[in-house]
Amino acid sequence: MCSKIISPVAKKGTLTYVPASRVPILKFIENESGIAVDFNVNNLLGITNSNLIFTYTQIDQRFHIMNVFIKWWAKSVGIIGAAYGYLSSYAMTLMIIAFLQNTEPPVLPCLQERLLRDQRQQTVYYPVSIEELDSKRRRHNYSTKDINKKVYCMYETDAFFEKDLKVIQQFYMPKEENTKSVSQLIYDFFYFYVYEFESANMVINIKEAGSDSVVVHKDKHGNTIQRGAGFTQKFHRDRFPFSIVDPFEVQRNPGCSVKFHSAAHKKIIAQFRAALDKFSD
Repeated sequence: MCSKIISPVAKKGTLTYVPASRVPILKFIENESGIAVDFNVNNLLGITNSNLIFTYTQIDQRFHIMNVFIKWWAKSVGIIGAAYGYLSSYAMTLMIIAFLQNTEPPVLPCLQERLLRDQRQQTVYYPVSIEELDSKRRRHNYSTKDINKKVYCMYETDAFFEKDLKVIQQFYMPKEENTKSVSQLIYDFFYFYVYEFESANMVINIKEAGSDSVVVHKDKHGNTIQRGAGFTQKFHRDRFPFSIVDPFEVQRNPGCSVKFHSAAHKKIIAQFRAALDKFSD
């Protein structure tokens, strides 16, 4: 079935297998336009993630504009690419959503919060490589003697998020509207991640909302700031300046490609500072 679908497509471009990805990927690049598309099979969680982000774009157009612009900027200055130790495009999107959940008043709500009685769990199964399993016994049970063979098992997760825009508008959006322009929000985004985000103490987490997720820290002037939705407290030290909770694969850190004090980390911070300086001129 897959070969019947992919074979005609492959004739119009270049098809490459990417074995190092988290799930098996076929990367297709169309000859005329240069557009790149990733193919994978049975990864329903990828569709769920895309639908979640799409719903956020439907809530407020400013997020969509910011997401497109900031990712274009990040690519142009060379800080996008998890394979090279930089942030992935997906990680950058989660950073933007978390920031917009945390503005005063919020631009975006937390769609994974259950506010109504009839909001039930929605179970989705997704493939996980045995190398990512948290239990040594489970890794041993699923292991294979063939070192060239990558083995996957199926995990389940709650894929609930509110999709109904009328429900979101009525129950999820704050009473007071955030009226900042896109340019103001972009400036605030860079300012926050340069001066207010504490990588040693804060986790980027767009699925948490309410008082349980409040993080207390100080800004560059020593003023105490409380951060609610979008961020949670980091309780142990790690190697990652961008600790990001995946909205559905909670054991996964989409920011794990960047290591503390690496050349890539230093370049990311430098480019964020440079962008903030340009906005300040």
